[in-house]
Amino acid sequence: MDDNLTDGMANQIPEGYSDQSKKKIKETLDQVILSERIKKELQTLPKYQAYLAQFNPVSVENFINRYAFDKFMYLNYADTYQRQVENDLIGYRELAEERLWEIQQKKLFNLQCQWRAGQISLPEVDISYDFQKWQHNIRNCPFLEPITEEEIDLYIRFLRSNDSDDSEYRADWQEYEEITASHQNRDEDDSQSNIPAWYQFYDTYNNTASLMDLPDPRGEKEEFYLNLYFAKQKQNNADTEVMLPSDPQSMLPSIDCFDNKQIEDFVRICETRKELELYRNYSSFQDIDDDMEELEEALSILQEAHEVVAIETHHNWKEAVIKAARRYQNSQIALALPSVYEEYQFKHQANIGYDNDSEVDDSWMNNIKTQIIQGRLLNGESPDFNY
Repeated sequence: MDDNLTDGMANQIPEGYSDQSKKKIKETLDQVILSERIKKELQTLPKYQAYLAQFNPVSVENFINRYAFDKFMYLNYADTYQRQVENDLIGYRELAEERLWEIQQKKLFNLQCQWRAGQISLPEVDISYDFQKWQHNIRNCPFLEPITEEEIDLYIRFLRSNDSDDSEYRADWQEYEEITASHQNRDEDDSQSNIPAWYQFYDTYNNTASLMDLPDPRGEKEEFYLNLYFAKQKQNNADTEVMLPSDPQSMLPSIDCFDNKQIEDFVRICETRKELELYRNYSSFQDIDDDMEELEEALSILQEAHEVVAIETHHNWKEAVIKAARRYQNSQIALALPSVYEEYQFKHQANIGYDNDSEVDDSWMNNIKTQIIQGRLLNGESPDFNY
């Protein structure tokens, strides 16, 4: 962006705005102007160009865009930079509505183990990737048995005995390879980290962990067919490939705009000692924010608690606070679950469906199915999913 243009922008704030609005507009323009000036310096000054020349140009462009923002932040806010935590605690009923479906996720995972082993067939499941589709649309999965009162009671027992936080952040309920690998290597240290805590609790009370020991012939066949398909594609590409002259720049390593160490190396070599100090100050706030966010959320939960919450002895007081908050939160979700289940039962009995929550791209799924069919044809088999 041209300096004259950016300076002109700063002087052309429209009339008719309040002083507060003008101040916000000016702050935004100042950020744009300074960021663009920093970016221009990074693109033109020899001290920067000499350093960045050792990296792939595409990654350099991304690095410059990211670092221009970082430099703006640490130059302007390093001394007063503070994390402004937005504590938007979700209502416990809403949390309970989300957690209710973990019961179905476990039942779906158990069916996946049986389906992969060839023990059962399921409507709406042609290939193993269909389980990912139903993971994201679990509320509408047509072949799962309805949730029972016994399952609700078991999940409430799980909540009351648990201070885990993996449920809220998991997006891998149907990751068969990771979960079964953790189960099969369970004698190793930290081997069950990929198994959801709820799955472990469920398996203990229902004796279903052995499902993860079943063989996976369907998954192995899918991999075989896909390998045939991609091998054929590779051969076709090799037959038509045109040799292009090599680009020396493409052989350069990339500079990672998200690698704090690489950023610090860049600042240490290319910037002043004072700016290195400011950058480290800015970066340390980022680290503090990451460490403190969970603690601050825990303190907020405990502060809003409607009862005295015991904090158990722990060698790390922060971890003790976090665990206490998790236990309290889980206890409140447990209290909210019965009414959530009543609503679920009403919808089920009235045949009222849920919105489609699927995040899986149907075209991606259809491509995989097409590739498997092509692999079967290459192997002299029929173009269907009967394997």
